[in-house]
Amino acid sequence: MQSKILSSLGFLAIGTLIFASDDAILSQDRASIYELNEKKVIEDTSKISKDWINPITYTYTRMDYKDSKNEDRTSAVSINQPIFKSGGIYKAIKYASSLKSANLTDVEIARKSAIKEATITLFEIHKMDSQIKKQEFLVKNGELDVQRKKEQVLSGVLDASYLDNALLELNTKKLALADLKYNKVALILKFETLSDTSYMELELPKLELLAEEQFMQDNKMIAKQEYTANKDYHYSGMIIAKYLPTINALYTYTKYHTNHQSMTNPLLAGTDTQRYGMNVVIPLDIKAFNDTQSAKIEYLKSKTQANIVKLEEKNFYKTKIASINRVKEKLLIAQEELDTYASLVQQMEELSLAGLKTDLDLQTMQNSKAVKEQDINIFEYELQMELLELYARI
Repeated sequence: MQSKILSSLGFLAIGTLIFASDDAILSQDRASIYELNEKKVIEDTSKISKDWINPITYTYTRMDYKDSKNEDRTSAVSINQPIFKSGGIYKAIKYASSLKSANLTDVEIARKSAIKEATITLFEIHKMDSQIKKQEFLVKNGELDVQRKKEQVLSGVLDASYLDNALLELNTKKLALADLKYNKVALILKFETLSDTSYMELELPKLELLAEEQFMQDNKMIAKQEYTANKDYHYSGMIIAKYLPTINALYTYTKYHTNHQSMTNPLLAGTDTQRYGMNVVIPLDIKAFNDTQSAKIEYLKSKTQANIVKLEEKNFYKTKIASINRVKEKLLIAQEELDTYASLVQQMEELSLAGLKTDLDLQTMQNSKAVKEQDINIFEYELQMELLELYARI
């Protein structure tokens, strides 16, 4: 069947696999959380981008007179809207845009981390299967060794202590097998908390090595910090504009609802008035220098942190490459050992047919070969998990 996990991965132009926005491997509830987080970021930053727009104020007033049944009722609509804030309006909009990008990248990083956790758990389950198979072959060899030692002890070739040691080793191998089976159950239960799909219905992805240039270019950690630095840059512009002249458009519309002679100003009875104009506000604040300098320093910190993150990610890539090479070396050694055991099994079969080796010796060698085959599977899973660490960051 088509792998559902592959729908959580996309293709680059060069054909390698990367994480996409699709969360097919995640449970519906977990995927929903990230979708809701994205929507919240969009709404919050949209609100921030409109903070420079002042609300329109509506006021309804009713005044009763103590010695009269007369009353005054008025409605007023007032607007006091900045139309020029020395660049502050532009900076506010750009700040909101940068904040949105930074926060959405944060959500995406969290989403990729969750997908990585689920996928690594899936790899761990399959790796555990290979470890169980390997241990089962080791148990079989242990049983063969006990059988061999028992025959040798009964025939007087060996002392009973050799059989005792073989039994102890067999018991240790069986206990280790029981632990591995428990670990597999624990991994399956962990996976079921991350995904709605059975691990048996999912095919494992086949990942290839990312080039360093691509890793750095598409790195979400670097992108998030660059968005943060850009956000702080525009925020410092907002702070500077706060202490520069602002031009406001003013408008007030007043409607007088009553019509009687006892009004404070009878000439206004039943009429409407409109007032409009402009004002210029120049703030004089002794804290202005400190405030603007603090905002500039915060921007410089973010910009410097971006350089640090780039270096960290570059070294992370190099560390992973070293780890990948280590696993590849293990694979090479395991393959060489497998080739050796394959040759030994062939020779053992010939010697067994000639009556020079027992069936126990042949079975032991065949089991040892199977152990090396499982070692290769285990190292292949480890290699994929190392590669997955790189893909989760782009």
